[in-house]
Amino acid sequence: MPVEEKGGDKETKKQKQGVMKSRQISLCICSSCIEPKNCKSLEQMTRIAYQIAKAACTFNVNEIIVLQKPHGENNELEKTETNKKIDLNGAKQTQQRKMDSDTMLLAGLLQFFVTPPYLVESVFGNSPIDLKKFNYAKKLPTIPMLPFMQANDGHGTKKYKEGMTIQNLSKSRKKTASGKVKKIKKADRMTKYVNVGLKKMLELKEAVPKGARVTVDMKKHIVVSPYVAYGTSSTNNSYGYQVRVATSLEALLGQTPFPDGYDMILYSCCGEYFATTKSTDWNDALSALSINGKNDMTKLVGNILLIVSPGNDWNAIFNESKLDGEAKDLFDGSIPIPTKSRVEDGCMISLSKLDA
Repeated sequence: MPVEEKGGDKETKKQKQGVMKSRQISLCICSSCIEPKNCKSLEQMTRIAYQIAKAACTFNVNEIIVLQKPHGENNELEKTETNKKIDLNGAKQTQQRKMDSDTMLLAGLLQFFVTPPYLVESVFGNSPIDLKKFNYAKKLPTIPMLPFMQANDGHGTKKYKEGMTIQNLSKSRKKTASGKVKKIKKADRMTKYVNVGLKKMLELKEAVPKGARVTVDMKKHIVVSPYVAYGTSSTNNSYGYQVRVATSLEALLGQTPFPDGYDMILYSCCGEYFATTKSTDWNDALSALSINGKNDMTKLVGNILLIVSPGNDWNAIFNESKLDGEAKDLFDGSIPIPTKSRVEDGCMISLSKLDA
């Protein structure tokens, strides 16, 4: 839930607006990258997610979308009522299709790598993911590119800390004369207490919404923008990158955090280990959309959606949708990378080319 931010002068705000207008990258990967054909254990799944997270943090990706590959019964529409899910930040989302275990796990791992250790239980408290799934993730090194892990020039853990707001310690839910719990008033949805990993909860100067992930100025005891604290922010003006799940192509394009949608959709084909006539034709079609060279890359501005996936998976996702035309018609351009690269390697290669 967005929280009102304080701090920063007019010059900082102008710089922020300039950065936002130049380029914001959303990275879309298919959940098939952790299917049994690509990895055989939870440890391998964790390392794949870790490599994708590192690539995203290295190149300042604002959003990662886990796109569910259509397969089996999980691809069927709910006939009785809309299937409601709880996202990884505790906010309610409405999905038209069931979320499979691979999609949920991959999204959870990606979220875990941008969550401070002391906030894991708070962030994943309402998530259906078993915290034991993060046992291997806990053993991996912290991603050093994360803004809140830096401590240079007063930034990072010295002056600012990431926190999760909690309920007021002195208040409890009141009951009516009949014993029923009273409805929560607007004032009761606010709190001044935030968990920042200390022995005691930090008390802010002003109340903020409960259950919100915030960046706190430890000296002034106020909530500030991550851009003010770290010089960077994601799609929702928050920490690192945001994680979003899309169970269909319509959800990928229709539930974007950008009001005007994506300005450009780029594609990188990878994971094509065995060449076939169909895959060759697909790669030939993409070559006509190829974008290469520094001059071409610098012209790519705005909200960019970069899709990194095998051609077979993308065609299956497109064919399952109700969109007209062919799968390649959705792309504004293609970033050529070795087609036999694994998805996690393809993310790093394509993002490095885009950043050239």
